Amino acid sequence: MQTSLQCLKNAATDMGGTPSVGSAYRPPPYNQHLIQVWDKWVNELRDDTTPSCLDLKNRIHQHFNKHHLLESQAPAPNSRHTQGLAVDVTINLPAPDIDALAGGCGLHRPLPVTDRVHFQFP
Repeated sequence: MQTSLQCLKNAATDMGGTPSVGSAYRPPPYNQHLIQVWDKWVNELRDDTTPSCLDLKNRIHQHFNKHHLLESQAPAPNSRHTQGLAVDVTINLPAPDIDALAGGCGLHRPLPVTDRVHFQFP
């Protein structure tokens, strides 16, 4: 993965992009933590309007944002990140260019609309 990631970063930079790695290998306990934070925010607190929960809601939302989680994409329980087979990279280039660069580095984006930053081995 390190070789493929470096390839993707170099290729994106050569095209004028500025790649930013958000997440790579995740130990299983950390991945479970992300699942818990996502669930707490999306399923429990996001739409809660109880005044006494406002402080907790704000803290969980900040924690959610700190991990760069997406409301549209829950962390997978059996993530390829925990196997060292996936990486999240933000690249400011058009999608067709990103996908071509990824393919040239042996990676692909299985969910380019809902999880646009997730790259993995085929």
